[in-house]
Amino acid sequence: LGPIGTEKYLDYIKGIRESGEHLLDLISDILDMSKMEAGKYELVREDVNVNKLIKLCVHMMEGRALDGSLKLTTQLPKDDVSAQLDRRAIMQVLLNLLSNAVKFTKQNGHIEVSCRQEGGQLILAVSDDGIGIPVMKLNTITNPFEQVSNQYTRDHDGSGLGLAITKELVELHGGKMAIESVVDSGTTVTLSIPCSS
Repeated sequence: LGPIGTEKYLDYIKGIRESGEHLLDLISDILDMSKMEAGKYELVREDVNVNKLIKLCVHMMEGRALDGSLKLTTQLPKDDVSAQLDRRAIMQVLLNLLSNAVKFTKQNGHIEVSCRQEGGQLILAVSDDGIGIPVMKLNTITNPFEQVSNQYTRDHDGSGLGLAITKELVELHGGKMAIESVVDSGTTVTLSIPCSS
């Protein structure tokens, strides 16, 4: 791309560092699942700029989205949204949902992350126009190690912990997770989290 010091290299370096930090967090998540099951997981709440956090998560997933020829967009309020959250936990939640959307959306598909405040709740949603989840699996897909089994999903590695961890982390914040999905049309995961503790 040119001589060392080219701006694009710096952007790549930043992405590599952020991805490395994310991999460390994934290892922690396996331990976190054990803590949650034992009732020992504790949130570290702080004032989080949700808009910036979403943009960071989207930036971290852009490379994978481009590899799959996917369009990744956001729908965020003009003014920054702030909430008392565990930053690492909510980042992991968003990355888990984005990772699933990227995995299970076919070429030239579209993924959108949206955010709004409504009635004292922070509403986050990740929508895709991917392969969808069968109705009979919607009630069990958030169980640990549960995965929808079909030819398309067998092509993608995963522990089956992503949605289970996501649901637990949202519920630890006093929130709820809802999944709406239609096979061959897409999936929307909506999180409703109280804006303050």
